[in-house]
Amino acid sequence: MKLKRSGMIAGALVLLIFGFYIYSIFPYILFGSLFPLYDISNQDDTRHEVVVEVFGAFNQSIIKEKYSIGPRGRESYPKTFWFKFNRWTDYRFEVTLDNETVRTYEGKINNFNQVHIRLYDMDSDYYPIIVDEMSYELGKGIKWDYH
Repeated sequence: MKLKRSGMIAGALVLLIFGFYIYSIFPYILFGSLFPLYDISNQDDTRHEVVVEVFGAFNQSIIKEKYSIGPRGRESYPKTFWFKFNRWTDYRFEVTLDNETVRTYEGKINNFNQVHIRLYDMDSDYYPIIVDEMSYELGKGIKWDYH
């Protein structure tokens, strides 16, 4: 009787570990990363200098990239291995435009979302920089979160 109970506990443990694997790693293997880590879109008619710095746990800088984006130009940064498997960590994105304007975004990153940065979108209340999140939810489609 004890052997049967131990076997059931071991089987439940194996199922629990397998379920964790399915939940955390399998979607990436199946879908890969649908979106880049972030993308930048310049809606203005002039070139702008943009610095994007990403901070992780304990406020350590993970990425710091500088871009010179021309009129109506776009840039993006791919999701690296770090972001694909550390999706429970909160990240902070600091975006600096032309060494003056700074906007931040804080949130979690997974395979189905990205940080979207728009420069000089005249229709926005957050002019000159919009930093928001675009995510894809199965069955619901693309969703925008403005911060």
